[in-house]
Amino acid sequence: MNEPSVEILYGAGVALACGHDGEIRADDLHGLFAADCRVLSTYRLALGGLPWQLLSRIRQGHGTARWTYQNQTMRQPRGDLPAGSVFLELRRRLAGALHDDLRICQFTGAPLHVRLVLLLDADFSDIFEVKSRQLPPRVAIRRTITHDGVTYSYTRGGFHRGLRVTASCGDCELQIAGSQITFEVDLEHATPWTCCLDAVPFPPWPCHRTARHRSSPPASHGSRRCSAATARSHRS
Repeated sequence: MNEPSVEILYGAGVALACGHDGEIRADDLHGLFAADCRVLSTYRLALGGLPWQLLSRIRQGHGTARWTYQNQTMRQPRGDLPAGSVFLELRRRLAGALHDDLRICQFTGAPLHVRLVLLLDADFSDIFEVKSRQLPPRVAIRRTITHDGVTYSYTRGGFHRGLRVTASCGDCELQIAGSQITFEVDLEHATPWTCCLDAVPFPPWPCHRTARHRSSPPASHGSRRCSAATARSHRS
């Protein structure tokens, strides 16, 4: 029997359907859904313009999963970078929002500069349009670039939906152009680089609010978990 082609995670009023590799593709039955609206339609990671090669995936409950990847052979100014030199671990949690912890480590024996690219998009299609694969263009979607990410919003009449995507990655240089976020990453041998990505739908739904500490603003969610992820990487 063939495996289903979609991995489904859910928690606190939001649901995510992605491929077995963790990616979200707009042309498939994928997306981050809040109520009946797809607020995130594309989410793909690449290294130096090449997709990551999936090594493993582990499901850890209804709202948590982990993927491990390695690089493909890449051309570098100093020669080819062999496959299996750089590894990415992606830990994902759904709890009223999507939260990803990225951890990258390289084992070349020398410092290495890499370019990590995250491709994002939001089409705000309803679940029936996604299921039928009839996706009308929505020219009213707004994309607002901020210092730490990008915000998507869509309003038509009394209907309003949005998604705030933020990245917390320390001193890493962050470049945002359109729906592409580029991270210029300097890696030392066997020293992890960590980054936290949050995709928070708005307006919040009641169960979304209860998933957070009531005294804490939404922006602090990623910062708290990013600090924990960084501490874990230093201990390892």
